[in-house]
Amino acid sequence: MTKRVFVLLLAITALTGLALAAFSTPKGLGLVNDSVAYINGARGLVEGSGYGRLAGDGTIKPITHFPPGFSVVLALFGLVGMDAIPAARIVNLGLFALNIVLVGLLAQRAARSPWAGVLAAALFAFSDALLGVHAYALSEPLFLTFTMGAMLALLRAVELFPPKVYNSGWVMALIVSGDLAGLAYLTRYVGLALLPVGTLALLLVAGSWKQKLQRAAIFLGSALAWIVVWTVRNAALVGSATNRTFGYHAIPAQNVLDGVRNLWAFALPRRIPLVDWLPGGLWVALTGLGLALLAAGLVWGLLRALRGQRESLAAWLVGLHLAAYLVMIVLSMTFVDASTTFEDRILAPVFADAIILLAWGFTRAAQRAGSSTRPALIALAVLLALSFADDARKTALELRVDGQGFASSYWSNSEVMDGVRRLPEGVTIYSNRISALTLLADRQAIAMLSPIDPVTREPRPNFERTQAIIREAVLEGRAVLVVFTVEELDGIDWFEALVDGVPVMIDAPEGRIYGRLDE
Repeated sequence: MTKRVFVLLLAITALTGLALAAFSTPKGLGLVNDSVAYINGARGLVEGSGYGRLAGDGTIKPITHFPPGFSVVLALFGLVGMDAIPAARIVNLGLFALNIVLVGLLAQRAARSPWAGVLAAALFAFSDALLGVHAYALSEPLFLTFTMGAMLALLRAVELFPPKVYNSGWVMALIVSGDLAGLAYLTRYVGLALLPVGTLALLLVAGSWKQKLQRAAIFLGSALAWIVVWTVRNAALVGSATNRTFGYHAIPAQNVLDGVRNLWAFALPRRIPLVDWLPGGLWVALTGLGLALLAAGLVWGLLRALRGQRESLAAWLVGLHLAAYLVMIVLSMTFVDASTTFEDRILAPVFADAIILLAWGFTRAAQRAGSSTRPALIALAVLLALSFADDARKTALELRVDGQGFASSYWSNSEVMDGVRRLPEGVTIYSNRISALTLLADRQAIAMLSPIDPVTREPRPNFERTQAIIREAVLEGRAVLVVFTVEELDGIDWFEALVDGVPVMIDAPEGRIYGRLDE
């Protein structure tokens, strides 16, 4: 395959993915709690109030839990008068096409074959999981762009290193790689995984130790410049780098099992629901085997690199990033944020890395196979791509039916939400869906919290006193309690105690408004 044909096929695949994503989101991107944080952050930047959120008490509080990368990109559209919500769709559609290209380029570099690049691009474009991730106003698509861009720039720097003909372009490539790694961190904090990955790769390539350390210093210096500035900003404003505290909380077995099932559901055809048919223990065992093979491959690649052989550096780099990313997620769940789950959006970088390694594996196997085996491998790769395409078609049709999350008709046509819009301006609102109220009703609310903090799994301090304050304010007519998905709370002791004897102003299928404003 010529370079021109490869570029053409990559472009066609990217445009196909773009069309598929556009078809899936005619009513805009899906909106969830995190989406609202990014949108409000972007609006604050455009309005000049800074990267913050309007709290229920009317004050603007700096946002530190969510890094600013995605909000900044949305805010750029605000400079030409476009709101963050429609801007998010334009951004994510473009990022889906760009990420298809980046995955294809990384796979081509890894396998040294344009066919691997085309296969990887097709698998990414037709992945129902990755299509779904790009269909929501979340930071993961931008994070993927920065992550894969950083790895490509790093590989380009390695290509330009001496002892080949001296080219100062390697310095610029390292700076770009470090900048992109820093921007990945400013989009999602787990982007920190790129720093040890890039540093280790640079220490393994040929050259003296002085050269290796010099290259690593350039990469790290470029990345850390972004990270340090953001960390200092957060520490100065709120005294914390990420609005999280350090503490141990074991990952529940169900969370692990759900993650394992999501991994296999990503790869297996939806029309054959093996993940549902077969026991979870089997999938856990297969996942463990896969991780063991990945570890063995990384060790093998490390040994080859130490012997001066770097023809598989790209594949090794992608595999190392997959492993480092998973380690960072597990460490975050265990010591920082217990509320994180192994859902598709969290696993998106793993899916992208796995696609690259899968395309690399198919291509290398086909290159080494005999004339009798090679057609079977090619047929298997084609069948895999067709399976992905069929699943993506079904997902696109499902997404197209209605908006997702807060963008759905369930929320926009909500009787409860309409009731909130009609509430007097001065009334205090307590709710379990403050993000939805901010986005859809333009009303600020104070969170109605559960007794256990999902982030730390520790009891909330002064919970009973807080409950008493809410109950008193609602009973006295100074506040209302807006509760969605009441069926999930009915029968729970703390909720029943909170609403016992409190009049219901609106009772609808999607929720209730408790209060006595008419008295």
